[in-house]
Amino acid sequence: MAISLGRVLRAGLIPALLLAGMACKRPETALRERPAQRVELVQKVKGMTPEEERALVARISEGLGLPSVAEVPPGGSTRVLRLTLKGGPDPDATRGLGRTWTVSVGEGFALGAFLASGAPAYTFTSWEVTAIGGGVGALLGAAYGPVRYRENQARMQRFGYLPWEIHAEWEVLDRRPGGGEDVAAHLRPANLDPEPFLHPLPAGARTEADVRAATLEATAEALLRKVKGAPGAVR
Repeated sequence: MAISLGRVLRAGLIPALLLAGMACKRPETALRERPAQRVELVQKVKGMTPEEERALVARISEGLGLPSVAEVPPGGSTRVLRLTLKGGPDPDATRGLGRTWTVSVGEGFALGAFLASGAPAYTFTSWEVTAIGGGVGALLGAAYGPVRYRENQARMQRFGYLPWEIHAEWEVLDRRPGGGEDVAAHLRPANLDPEPFLHPLPAGARTEADVRAATLEATAEALLRKVKGAPGAVR
């Protein structure tokens, strides 16, 4: 299980994915049709500084081959790639085996009950079915708890830290001169995997700011890889 049950619940991925299914166009498709001319960041990442925001936008803009200042065509609109980031430290970083197991059981119960209740489809089933779903989820969570702990320990050994939990969403806008904008692609979970782009930190450089910076850098690389995977998405 690559993503913990808690991350699914905390990030609100289930409702987001449902909404994503109703959106009219994917950002990749919109960028394939017309490349972005500007990158904007909306962030709610714990402790992220204005300097880090500017550096992240500059890194993504550079990776997409965009100028530091968007060139607005006369009488035309500017295509904007807007990235929304939310997140903070991984709570598992301070949990031992017992606490990790307990949390995994609770998260499994909550997720199982949520799915069994019919809430994802806005159709309530019954309390009995909800309870059964919660019980099944709790059993799965109990089985996964030790696995989750071992996975976390392996990542700690590899990187020296647990990366932050960053939830990314993106949308593509066409901004008209003088104000106003049209939505070319609705807000969607970006479903980024920063793990392949993480790098180890030395023992003396594992502060909260260091780990946040390493995670944001990996997130930017994952986003660039995803955008560049769409033919014609980059100029």
